[in-house]
This record gives sequence, C-alpha cells and structure tokens, in this order.
Amino acid sequence: MAVVVGANWSEVMQPAKDLAIATRVVAATATALVIALGGLLLWEVYTTGSNRRRKRTFERVRGEIERLRADEALNVARARINATRLQSVIANASDGFALFDSGQRLVQWNFPFARGIGIELRQEMPLDALLREQIARPGRVSDGSDPEVEVARRAALLQTGDPTGVANRGPDGEALVLRGLPIEQGGFVLVLNGFQTWQPAPAPGQAPLSDEAVVPQPVAALPIDW
Repeated sequence: MAVVVGANWSEVMQPAKDLAIATRVVAATATALVIALGGLLLWEVYTTGSNRRRKRTFERVRGEIERLRADEALNVARARINATRLQSVIANASDGFALFDSGQRLVQWNFPFARGIGIELRQEMPLDALLREQIARPGRVSDGSDPEVEVARRAALLQTGDPTGVANRGPDGEALVLRGLPIEQGGFVLVLNGFQTWQPAPAPGQAPLSDEAVVPQPVAALPIDW
C-alpha cells in the first residue's frame, strides 16, 4: 500500500536555503578576516620599512651634524690662531692702528697709535671726542679756524676713507698722516703712519715709557714667525 504526503516546494527547500545563507555568511566572514589579517601584515611591513628609513635618515642627519660641528670647531681654532697672529703683528707694527665700531666708538688700538695721536685714549671713545681732544692741544690748529668745523672736516675725511688723510705732528716732530679704512661690515680702521722712530710697547702692567726715557730705534720691518 502506498502513502502519498502532500508538501509545499518552498517548505521542502527552506532548509537548503538556510544552509546556503549560512554558508555565504561564513564565507564572507572568512574573507573579511583574511582581508583584515592581510592589511595588518601589510601595515606591519610598511611600519617596519618606515622605521628603518627613518632610522637611516636620522643616522645621516646625525652624521652631518657631527661633521658640521667638527668643521666649526676647526674653524674656530683657526680663527683664534689667526687672531692671535694678527694681534701680535699689530702690537709690534711700526704704524699705528685703531679700530672703531659702526657707532664710531673706539674699540681697540695699538701702542704706536696711542703714542702718535698724543692724547689719553679710552674704550668706547667717540671719534669726534678723540679729534676734539687732539685739536685742543696747543699748536694743533694754527690757522685760527673753528675747532668744531675742523673736527667735522677731519671726521668726514676719515670715515669716507679719503686717501689724502689728515696731517698730524708726531712725537719726534715728524709729519704723520692719519687715514681711515672703512669696513664693509660696519666701522672703520684708522692707520697712522710716517713715524721716524719705533718704540716698543710697554710690558703688560707697565706704564708707557716717555720719549725721553727711550732711545729711538730706526723703523725696520719686523720678522714674523708664522
């Protein structure tokens, strides 16, 4: 005997549909996990490579900084040696030298300049004050001109570097010439030359010797040991 059961086709296929949906969900989840894991792996690789690149860049920059510091130390040492040599040359030169800053204030000078200019010098002494005190000495302005006009005239000649310079009378009665040499960075150097005799600078802490106490020596080129 046969038994026939009636059933709807959709009801028969529903379990298969549910299984297919579950399978697709599982597959999508697995795909998402694979993509996420791949992304993490790629990020790790990128981060590791980026860190290596940053480390190499840092090492190059540090090496360059160390090289620049070494060059700077070498240049500073050379500049100090050259400054010492220059100071020795200027201190023992037969001509007078005086350095003025951009504000026309006296910064440094050597012994021949102080000896030839004939007045007491001091740090940060303005140029016009130096010229005014020099002109105030007896016999410095013999043509009866206004001292302030003469100060302005001399200051203009020295500041512009006029090659004619300013005439001065030296400690031995010789005719000296004071000239100005402008500096590009500002300020200028005064050069006083024409000395007939050379007098050594006094030792540090020793008062300058008077002209009567020193036997004049002929001016000669001094050997420089470089």
